[in-house]
Amino acid sequence: MKKYFVTGGDSNQFTDLFMGENAIKTKLKIKNAAENENKKSFYETYLLINPNESKLYDVWSFLMLITFLVEFVLTPYTIFVGGKDLLGNGNWIYENLIDLMHTLNMIVILITQTKKGDGKVPNTRFSVIALNYVKSPFFWIDILGSWPTFFNGYQLYWLYYFKILRLADYERAS
Repeated sequence: MKKYFVTGGDSNQFTDLFMGENAIKTKLKIKNAAENENKKSFYETYLLINPNESKLYDVWSFLMLITFLVEFVLTPYTIFVGGKDLLGNGNWIYENLIDLMHTLNMIVILITQTKKGDGKVPNTRFSVIALNYVKSPFFWIDILGSWPTFFNGYQLYWLYYFKILRLADYERAS
């Protein structure tokens, strides 16, 4: 930098001395702050699913539609016709697969961006997406409808009745 003063100091030393901060350093801080605002987190870069652009999300939605349709037939049939005997004849494999799909769907919901209140701006923050999901009744339907039987291994048949809750979840089946 060109020396402007008789003492041999440059303009940076002058601004540091009289203004308390270097003007160039201030400009760099502003530039770095703007760059950091545009940086995306690991979650936003690699995990977040945009439902409008993702083909994988479309495939997952189709698989969940099939899962819901099978469940809408299998659950009432097992409760009203088959009972414990039907679960003992190997039907529990299908039931475990359905529970696994619903558990994985809970994870997919947590990594899928949603719309903010106005419906125009996408909501990409994990904490907001997770909080909205946990506050919704769908979270509790998913938990009560899947986990008791999935982690119990269908040993307690009365827990199977919680699966009826998932029939209320039909609007997400499309």
